[in-house]
Amino acid sequence: MNIHWTHKKTWLAFAAVMVVGTGTLVAASFYSAQHYSCNTLVIDVKGGLVTSYATTPVMQDESGGYVTYSDQVAKIIEEVETSKTVKAIIVDVDSYGGLPVAGEEIADALKRTGKPNAALIRSAGLSSAYWAASGADRIFASRNSDVGSIGASMQLRNFVEKNKKEGIKVTSITSGQFKGIGDPNRELTDEEKKLLQNDVDKIQENFVKGISENRAMSLEAVEKLADGASMLGDKAFDKGLIDEIGGLAEVKKYLVSVIGEEVRVCSPPAPVEN
Repeated sequence: MNIHWTHKKTWLAFAAVMVVGTGTLVAASFYSAQHYSCNTLVIDVKGGLVTSYATTPVMQDESGGYVTYSDQVAKIIEEVETSKTVKAIIVDVDSYGGLPVAGEEIADALKRTGKPNAALIRSAGLSSAYWAASGADRIFASRNSDVGSIGASMQLRNFVEKNKKEGIKVTSITSGQFKGIGDPNRELTDEEKKLLQNDVDKIQENFVKGISENRAMSLEAVEKLADGASMLGDKAFDKGLIDEIGGLAEVKKYLVSVIGEEVRVCSPPAPVEN
């Protein structure tokens, strides 16, 4: 989890540093479930996970990096609930993490749907991205996939030395003891460090509890894995974090056994620029 100080607000994220970028993102219109002609919908969860910005689930910033919006992923899952053609859902995960709320929202949407579903972890399903995948009925990953990284961390930018060198003095006026917490123009107080540590510890607790519930694992078993370390697919399988070693072919085979017909996949229609 990282905290970035932006316009006097702090932003929480899980695990790997996630730079959304400052460029313009393409806004797009959305499609209803009636437009799907396949029986299995593949939803991408790639790049940094955030909660809300646009009307399409995955977008690129000006640097070419991907950003996934959990509210739109959840919206797609909810909308296909009424589709007569879509019988199953695959969440295609390739992400090092993002906001904890984003991962939780996607996991919860998968748990709510009545459609059979599976998560396929490609190169990485880490931190909040793993939280997202944990909501699926079944998780697949390659033996070489990077999986897990259950843990929370926080970073704060600090411009104190830079400001000194450049002769910059900053005066901050706040309304309460902790209103200016995370201000990069001054050092954190001991009380502020304690407060932020409590937040990190609570998010960690929620993360462990979420994985425990979603994977039907004991809290003790998840806590032993919640040191922030990732693991390759083989070990993740041994530890119970995934259900099967395999790729798309194995996911299709599983879904055939569930829906009773050949799997025909498609993705949400390409967005139309506004």
